[in-house]
Amino acid sequence: MKSIMQELNNPHPGVGTEVELRLYRILTFTVTILSLFVAMPSNYLQHLPVQVNVATAMLGFASALLYLIAGQKRMYPTVFFFLILLTLNYIWYYNAGSTGSVPYYFFAEIIYLVFFFRGWKRILFMTIVLANVTLLMLSELWNPGLLVSFLSQGDRMADQIVGFLTSGVACYVLLWVLVSTYDGEHERRRLLNRELAEVLEINLQKTADLEQSIAEIKTLRGLLPICASCKKIRDDYGLWTRVEEYISKHTEAEFSHGLCPDCFNLEIEHLNALDRQIGSKI
Repeated sequence: MKSIMQELNNPHPGVGTEVELRLYRILTFTVTILSLFVAMPSNYLQHLPVQVNVATAMLGFASALLYLIAGQKRMYPTVFFFLILLTLNYIWYYNAGSTGSVPYYFFAEIIYLVFFFRGWKRILFMTIVLANVTLLMLSELWNPGLLVSFLSQGDRMADQIVGFLTSGVACYVLLWVLVSTYDGEHERRRLLNRELAEVLEINLQKTADLEQSIAEIKTLRGLLPICASCKKIRDDYGLWTRVEEYISKHTEAEFSHGLCPDCFNLEIEHLNALDRQIGSKI
């Protein structure tokens, strides 16, 4: 009981209530419109007792208030649940009980509690609704005089039609939001799976490129057969290539040729010796 009272006095808590808030606002708005602009005029035309319209009007205005509060991202699903339940109980006898349209609305109430409540609270509220309807019908059996009958068969038929249509709209709204939410989530998952597949394909390509690079690096780090005289390297096909060509082929390195100081001096000495040799011959 303490948990129920806390729920009655506090907004719906928790994370992941965006869908519930959307549905809650649609439902409170729908109940407001159906109560004030559909049920009340039809009740008047059916010559139902004034108590029915009073209760219906109170439900409509209370639903409108809850709708406005929901605009601030605060919702009270338990309050709304018991508000509808108490209204149905109050008008049960004034609307001819089980022979009227009130029983239709309990189906929407059941769908509502399945959507908004979880765990033990869902089981508890489901039990309350089923026991409530059972007791109302048994009370008719035990004391039929409590019921206020319709003035004519036409009024009864009109009440049945209006009750069926309005409760049908309420059930449709509940199921529509549920199915549309499922479809949206399914589409979102499909897009995420496609993006994931693209990312995996890119990662596989990068992995292959990395493995190829690692293989090339391992080739350069391995034992290379090199000529002791000309310094050419023998590749996997038995061909001898210069060191520059081999390294350029297996890495991204490029070569620019020049002379180090020692080789430069040797070349100068070689040229001088060549000049002296030519001069002596002349």
